[in-house]
Amino acid sequence: MSSESTLKSALVKLARAAMPQAVILRHEDQYTAGIPDISCTHKGLTIWWEVKYARPAVRDRGIQHLTCRRLGTFGRCYYLVYQEKRGKKKTFIVHPNNLDEFEDSTQCINGFNHKWVVQQMEQAHDYK
Repeated sequence: MSSESTLKSALVKLARAAMPQAVILRHEDQYTAGIPDISCTHKGLTIWWEVKYARPAVRDRGIQHLTCRRLGTFGRCYYLVYQEKRGKKKTFIVHPNNLDEFEDSTQCINGFNHKWVVQQMEQAHDYK
């Protein structure tokens, strides 16, 4: 069984190895609510990433979702949703405005695929 923390650790480790020229930070803090989990600054652009482990639905605090929506409107922010549903694992990249319908978003049906996520992160920095 996975946890959000385990998923984030593996993802950040792989992302840092794949993009050594990027600045990738984890922002979890028990005293600060509402800040997305990860930021990646690369090629002059910072993108925020909020990681969710959905079993099967996403649980999100109001302030966190509000912050992600604001960052997605005025900058770049995405949810990385690792979903486990009826024994199947999928990975989604979702704009904060589409979190309610995330199963229609960009997805990888091959499990919790960090390599695919890192490729998507790199591609996101190619578009300004």
